[in-house]
Amino acid sequence: MVQNTKIPDILASFDEAMAASERLRDTFARMGETNLQEVAERNIASITDARTSFLSVFQPRELRRHVDVHPADEDLEPGVCDE
Repeated sequence: MVQNTKIPDILASFDEAMAASERLRDTFARMGETNLQEVAERNIASITDARTSFLSVFQPRELRRHVDVHPADEDLEPGVCDE
């Protein structure tokens, strides 16, 4: 399993890949290369799917460690109220 400390790096890599694909798509569009633009759009969709799949394998607790969560809320599951 991926170490929790690696999650931000992996998410940043997805963001970088997405930004690069979007730049390629825009460049191809300006050039009028519709076939290559479509390939770039499919690549963007694939990156989005891969990022979603990656995130789905981690339990919410593992992901919450990388966002600002109060320690008292650490063990709460999403949608569960502690009141």
